[in-house]
Amino acid sequence: MSGYADILAAANAALGRDPADEAAAHAMAQALVMLGRAADLHRLAEHLNIAAGPGKGWVVLATALHGLLAERRYDALIALCESSPPDTPGYILTAYYGGCSSMMDGDMEAAIARFDWFRRHVRFYAGHIAFVSHPLLSMIYRQGRMVAAPDEIDHRLAAPVVLPALETLGELSAAADGEAAIFTCLDDQYFKLFGESFVAANLGLNPTMPLILHVIGPGDETRGELLDLTRRWPGRFAATVEAKPLFTTVTYYASARFFVVDQMTERFGRPMISLDGELQVPVERLNLAAACRAQDFACFGTGRDEPGSVWQASVMWFGQGAGTGRLTRALRAYCQPELNHPSLMTWQLDQAALLACRHYFEMRGPPLAFADLRDLLGLGLADVASDVPKAEAKESNKHGKMTGEVQILGPRLGDLYASL
Repeated sequence: MSGYADILAAANAALGRDPADEAAAHAMAQALVMLGRAADLHRLAEHLNIAAGPGKGWVVLATALHGLLAERRYDALIALCESSPPDTPGYILTAYYGGCSSMMDGDMEAAIARFDWFRRHVRFYAGHIAFVSHPLLSMIYRQGRMVAAPDEIDHRLAAPVVLPALETLGELSAAADGEAAIFTCLDDQYFKLFGESFVAANLGLNPTMPLILHVIGPGDETRGELLDLTRRWPGRFAATVEAKPLFTTVTYYASARFFVVDQMTERFGRPMISLDGELQVPVERLNLAAACRAQDFACFGTGRDEPGSVWQASVMWFGQGAGTGRLTRALRAYCQPELNHPSLMTWQLDQAALLACRHYFEMRGPPLAFADLRDLLGLGLADVASDVPKAEAKESNKHGKMTGEVQILGPRLGDLYASL
């Protein structure tokens, strides 16, 4: 530890000369963590808020902890969480990184407990820390608040969940036993940007597999184009239309798969393979359906250290059994209370739901066959998926929508951070 003591002394001298020296502040914060000096770390953050500018201490603290997480200093971050006083504003940041470290260290029960504590208490700390003021602080707020423990999931499961009314356009040919279908969910704007490219690319890559588009809030022009697609691809293409969207947030457009997949499975009599609307995947060549046949659910794991990024929702297998139905019901119940909130605060909710609901069934049962596609296929997401033509338009469109949601709220956005 003598090396960290030397770093601490040098950083302290540099901050004495220039309180706004960010490199010195980060070095000092990380040295204090590694030396186990939690109280001094929080005093440093409070000091920087005064000496370097309002809120600067929280940014330095978060950046230092984020760097230590990237360096896999899990034991040090867990120890910091356990030794930090909860009545210190910076404690909420140590709770988040303690949760991430427990998760990466293989203790999911401790990780979920820490994230759930963060979810229940963060609004009280938001009176001290302006999470909206910095991208890293905003990410910590969003990622930490989206994860709930089994007791909270029980509470959400007890509440009624509303399903969208669907209208079907087109028919698929009769399914052979266990034959799957590809589907995706797009809102009207996404369909206009790359919907037809998605259909053409994925039907071309998968010459015998059918495809279903679920379109949220389509206009008359989009309805006409969907009908044209049913005529162009008879028996292989169908659409479901959600004329009255349950929610109009970007996060809902990403989570809608959980709200419609059971209806699709029943309507078309097939297991479903969900793809992000900008991806093309050679599902047939990968024998993905055969690999997933015994699974209730499967998607790609990532190994990432953010709770909303552990499971990737870009490619998902939904089976036809009771286990799949229990999972999708839990996922809907999990997501529904958050879907009216601005997407800036809820983005990646669908993936956080996968993490929390998987843990829920591990704790509560019954057993769930939830598989990692990396294990089933021997490949990662980047090895099997690529963007369809025009996919680059999605990001700018998504960010434009999210900005619009924030603009509607105006100054009330800051109040939301202290109330949710």
